[in-house]
Amino acid sequence: MKTEAITEYITEQLLNGGFGYNQVSFIEDVPQEPNEKNVCQYYNVIGKHGEYEVKVISEDGKGFSVYKESDEGFGDLEGGFTLSEKDDK
Repeated sequence: MKTEAITEYITEQLLNGGFGYNQVSFIEDVPQEPNEKNVCQYYNVIGKHGEYEVKVISEDGKGFSVYKESDEGFGDLEGGFTLSEKDDK
C-alpha cells in the first residue's frame, strides 16, 4: 500500500476500530527506507480520555500497534489491528 492509502486505512481503524476515539487527525509519517514495510505514524486523537497523541507502528505492514503518549514517551499500548487481505490493495 502507498503511504496515503496506509494513512487513510489507519485513520479509519482509529475512528471505527473500537478505540473510542471521536476525532483523529494525522500529524506525521516517519519516512522509511524504500521498499521497507515498516510504518510509523503519529496522530492526535480525541476520545473518552481527552485529547492526546498516539503512535501507530508496524514492522511488517500488516499488524499495527497503537501506543498512547505518556510522560515517559509512547509506552502505553492502546491496542492493535491487522490489515486484512481485502484491504491490502
